[in-house]
Amino acid sequence: MSKWKPIESAPKDTEVLLYAGKYIGMYLGKLRKGRYYSEPSPDSVVWRDAGGRFGTPTHWIELPKPPKEEQ
Repeated sequence: MSKWKPIESAPKDTEVLLYAGKYIGMYLGKLRKGRYYSEPSPDSVVWRDAGGRFGTPTHWIELPKPPKEEQ
């Protein structure tokens, strides 16, 4: 697995794992309209934690490849 990278280097067109601080944690998201929205719905609101705080990601990492299916 690769290392965490600064959010400024995140891809603009693909879903990645985002880190938004110890109280917000990690979530899957994709950049839309200048903000990182949670997936999978393109109509999702900006991700929030249980306390209603918005997640402003500071770092990102690529998603790992899925396991190979045994045949």
